[in-house]
Amino acid sequence: MIRATADTNVLVPGLVYRRGKPYELLQRALGGEINLAVSQPILEEMAEVLVGKFDATPEEVTEAQQIIGVAARTVKPAVQLDVIKDDLDDNRILECAGAQGLITSSPATTTFCDWESTTASAS
Repeated sequence: MIRATADTNVLVPGLVYRRGKPYELLQRALGGEINLAVSQPILEEMAEVLVGKFDATPEEVTEAQQIIGVAARTVKPAVQLDVIKDDLDDNRILECAGAQGLITSSPATTTFCDWESTTASAS
């Protein structure tokens, strides 16, 4: 089974537009084909983006969090990183990804390739 962490720039379009590769990822995670992991900071950033960029209501944010709660397991990263300076939130993505896999379209993250492996423990 594929183990992965998805960046918010993948999660949010999957939730909002419900089409394309981000939506397919969520559907595969909901179907048990992908073992998707998120952390509390990722969930918080997702809520901020939904409200800030898409004017999501509190009810819509709750629905999105419920969908991700079913599609993914929430982990608590074992380390805190400070290696990506251009987008500090991307450090939270790397922390969660650990030794799993990373699905992102963030240039700051995809160009960063020399980071120490981290481990995540299920919470």
